[in-house]
Amino acid sequence: MEALRQEIAEVYAKQKKTLADGSFFPPKKRIEALKKLEASVRRHEKELIQAMIDDFNKPELEIVETETALVLSELKHTIRHLRRWARPKRVQTPIHQIFTTSRIYREPYGTVLVMSPWNYPFQLLMMPALSALAAGNTVVLRPSTQTRRTAEVTAAIFKEALPPELAYVVLCDSSKADVLLEFQWDFLFFTGSRAVGISIYQKVAENLTPAILELGGKSPFIVTENADLKFAAQKLVWGKMLNAGQTCVAPDYVIAHQSVKDRFLAFVNEEFKKRFRQTDSDDRLPHLISDRAYNRLLKMIEEAEKAGCTVTVCGGHRPQERLMAPVTIDINDASTDLECLKEEIFGPVLPVLPYETVGDLERIIGRNPQPLAFYLFSKSKKETDALVSRFKFGGGCVNEVIIHLANPHLPFGGVGNSGIGFYHGRLGFEAFSHSKGVVEKRLSVDWPFIYRPYTKTKTAIIRFFLDR
Repeated sequence: MEALRQEIAEVYAKQKKTLADGSFFPPKKRIEALKKLEASVRRHEKELIQAMIDDFNKPELEIVETETALVLSELKHTIRHLRRWARPKRVQTPIHQIFTTSRIYREPYGTVLVMSPWNYPFQLLMMPALSALAAGNTVVLRPSTQTRRTAEVTAAIFKEALPPELAYVVLCDSSKADVLLEFQWDFLFFTGSRAVGISIYQKVAENLTPAILELGGKSPFIVTENADLKFAAQKLVWGKMLNAGQTCVAPDYVIAHQSVKDRFLAFVNEEFKKRFRQTDSDDRLPHLISDRAYNRLLKMIEEAEKAGCTVTVCGGHRPQERLMAPVTIDINDASTDLECLKEEIFGPVLPVLPYETVGDLERIIGRNPQPLAFYLFSKSKKETDALVSRFKFGGGCVNEVIIHLANPHLPFGGVGNSGIGFYHGRLGFEAFSHSKGVVEKRLSVDWPFIYRPYTKTKTAIIRFFLDR
């Protein structure tokens, strides 16, 4: 533990020195650093892919679309636009401040700590890291060691691309991660569970450290009576089974209108069996991260069976490899007290509930309020506009799933129970920047009526201009 503390202290001191001398502040330097990082990622992409296969059998296509290609796309987008983002932004000046100009200047917070989870071990570390670097910060990164091989390759990428005074990867397991919180960081970024996020937030709050927390939650998938059921089932199965359901924005459970629920569930089971029909002898499914995660899902399934729910297993399980086939749970009573309706599932288990009215939707979703993602399928624009406006959630899609997080022009983040703050693209650059407003006057011209002695006439003039 002491060796780790000393390692972090040395890096922390180096990064503070870099910030103090301002050598990394010019946008040109930041772009150079991001280009080196991009080049290193490209050189190590095959190694990264193999590492994620080794860690939990993730298919190469999923690794490319949700990890390496997504990060490289964000890097290219950031490099292309960084100079413009970093320029002081001129904003409107009110008439009572005539003869002045107003601008917003962006400056780095300082030393940033990024703590990332195991489920998307490369992307969820790199995305905040590159935004922090783009904003001129230095970063210390702590990847999850549950995906050890990926963490090691990621550390090698940063070591090759950037010196430790700019970016440094700390490899330590969760039992030692608290050592990182002994230091006074200027900004914290955490992705993980709500319980751990709250604990970390309480610790950094002692130093008033600003933070972004990405915490997940139970994201609903709503199917109205106006939906294209077959298309909705296809999208649901794709989104649910990415990374074997171990995705913070995965559709967690389905709420289908009573009039279409049975037909929709039939389409879903058919789609699952179509896509995963050879699970007994096929390695296309990522493995669950641990025996504990596997057994937790089994308990959910067993509880639902005991409660009389119809459980459909769409394939075969291989417990020795933590490989679980897709499972649907048909629940007719939305008020039932099942664990799969209370806890974020984070796996290939899909409860399906009925609803009749919008009030039913509010009651069901209200049991686990403010999800990270919200998915709605309907062919009625009037209906989708009304429902999207009615519920509070981090982000989402209408007649699509998950892809909102891949658009660099959209904010990605939670709200309330699902997190604090957002990032990606320009919004990521701004999230890791302190914005300071500056009013500038070039002419020695002034309003004489702001000075003493005060009179009723001067008060009336002030009131007139401030009311404009």
